[in-house]
Amino acid sequence: MPIDPMLLAVLEAFPMQFDDLGSMTAQEVRTLFEQGNPPPGEDVASVEDLEVPGPDGPLPVRVYRPDGAAVPAPVVVFFHGGGWVLGSIATHDATCRGLANRTGAVYVSVDYRLAPEHPYPAAPEDCYAATCWVADHAADLGVDPGRLAVAGDSAGGNLAAVVCQMARDRSGPAIAFQLLIYPVTDLDLDRWPSMEENADGPLLTREGMDWFARHYVGTLPFTGDPYAAPIRAADLSGLPRPTWRPPGTTRSGTRAPATRRRWQRRA
Repeated sequence: MPIDPMLLAVLEAFPMQFDDLGSMTAQEVRTLFEQGNPPPGEDVASVEDLEVPGPDGPLPVRVYRPDGAAVPAPVVVFFHGGGWVLGSIATHDATCRGLANRTGAVYVSVDYRLAPEHPYPAAPEDCYAATCWVADHAADLGVDPGRLAVAGDSAGGNLAAVVCQMARDRSGPAIAFQLLIYPVTDLDLDRWPSMEENADGPLLTREGMDWFARHYVGTLPFTGDPYAAPIRAADLSGLPRPTWRPPGTTRSGTRAPATRRRWQRRA
């Protein structure tokens, strides 16, 4: 099947292909991944780096405020992708700038702890703690806790879905919306025919997915745990409405105008 020209341009610009990771350490893969030059990103009204309390010490976060944001503004807590092993606030800086500008929302990007140095459940616990902090400090941030959303791409989409379950189960913040950008929702790759059909696909292979999963949950004892694999949740009631964004859509987000209108109606 031919690759869409827009997606092909993204693949060609990516710093590496995740197809032969078996003999590489996490740090070696990070070094290659970070050799790329991410796009500079759009201007926003302000960017502020903060530290918030986490389960095991301070968590860095970066707050993006777009021009013309309402006061108080809707707020999105964002979790970057990278297979729970790679990525940072810096690698997704342009993404958060673009999303903030297109939604009119304040974005708070979280630098959660990475595996394998900090395996599951470190990442979801960090992300949940950051979300609670944003809700508790909404007035300080100039945001509306009644219009609190979570978002993330790939592994970050997994974490966004998990944080929604955590908030429901722990009587935590009322999350109004979840934006799941090609999320990883299961860790048992043998369950899904698409894993075999696309085992040698561009950018990320079945072998690469196995590598990331092993680094995140070790020997995979948590494949049935909904906080690791949110699709395994027995009960999806009481969760915020999700929007899914598949691979191949524009990096800035084709659904953003509808999201902006929905939040404006709730203002």
